Amino acid sequence: MKFLQQIPKAKLQQMMLVGIFTIITLVAVWQFWISDEQTALEANQKAVEELAPKIEEAERTEKNEARNESLKHQLIAYIQGQRSSMVSGDFFAWAVREMTLLAERHPVQVSNIRGAGKVSTASRSGDGYLVQLEIRGNYDAIGGLVADLENRFPTAQVRMLEIGGGDAQTATRIATLEVVFMIWQDATDMLINSKAKT
Repeated sequence: MKFLQQIPKAKLQQMMLVGIFTIITLVAVWQFWISDEQTALEANQKAVEELAPKIEEAERTEKNEARNESLKHQLIAYIQGQRSSMVSGDFFAWAVREMTLLAERHPVQVSNIRGAGKVSTASRSGDGYLVQLEIRGNYDAIGGLVADLENRFPTAQVRMLEIGGGDAQTATRIATLEVVFMIWQDATDMLINSKAKT
């Protein structure tokens, strides 16, 4: 207090006036600038909090769409794989080509391929094409060919396999095989084409 008594009265009034103006300035700055900024910040934080669930939902939707896109491509690849094992185009030419290619991988001789025509399939939807084969080879080679045929053409149905006697010296047997290959349906073609465009 002695310090304040030593200051001249005019100087003390000036200091008080400067102090009052400083306080008024600080209050004005707070009121008109910092307060507005704080209000805007609070509004922005509230908006961010309101948008957070929408952002999470959008991210989930994006992930699901990416997953669906991947599944769609897998489905198209699966359908196209199934299509390659089904009869299309000229049925008899398809059967001759596929059975010849299959027989080349086994020590057998396919001596006769006959296309018996279109048949309906009881266990599967759609029509099939019946093919009759006459195969010469040993017992194991014929069995290997039939197993490979069933693996290569999962939609095919082996209707009959008859293995007869053959040459005793060479152990060659003659087998008659009837197989029904599923016919590729045009509706599935349209499904693949529509999926491929999207």
